[in-house]
Amino acid sequence: MWISPKFHLVVLRAFLEMYEQPQLEEPKATPAQKQTIKNAVHQATIRTGRTHQNIWNVAHTQFGINEIAELKAKDYYRYLDFVENMQPKALPNPTNQLTIPNAGRWFVVVDDFGNVTHIKNLEGKSIISTDIYRKLRADARATADILYEIAHRMEVVDGQCSLEQFNTPILNIANFNL
Repeated sequence: MWISPKFHLVVLRAFLEMYEQPQLEEPKATPAQKQTIKNAVHQATIRTGRTHQNIWNVAHTQFGINEIAELKAKDYYRYLDFVENMQPKALPNPTNQLTIPNAGRWFVVVDDFGNVTHIKNLEGKSIISTDIYRKLRADARATADILYEIAHRMEVVDGQCSLEQFNTPILNIANFNL
């Protein structure tokens, strides 16, 4: 019995359509779920001392994704549970012992792994708080503004400025607090 090639093609296509279902993409986590995860990551940074980047990297690796947008809705609760139960990163025991050459005040910087990265002798140096430094810096700027204004007012002698500028006290111009 002879079968037409056209009929044969129609039968083959119908057969393939029956067995080849289009692959539906699995639903992704909703924006509200993603926000909940972001909040959980922030809380985990506070609780564990890990960085945001570290928590994201560990969780993404665990779930085989590159970014939170790829998280499938079915994995949402497991991902959230993973982040909420993340433990602090254990710091390795420092292998190098810090040796201070002599007594005194020293500035020492130690990295996350217990390695000394910088050491400086502070003998004979004054240490002040950053708040005091900022106040001193603001006072220096105000003083510079006052000196500039005095120099500008001296131009009245040469007739290069008006006498009206003397109506405003210098301290009001520089916002200087005595």
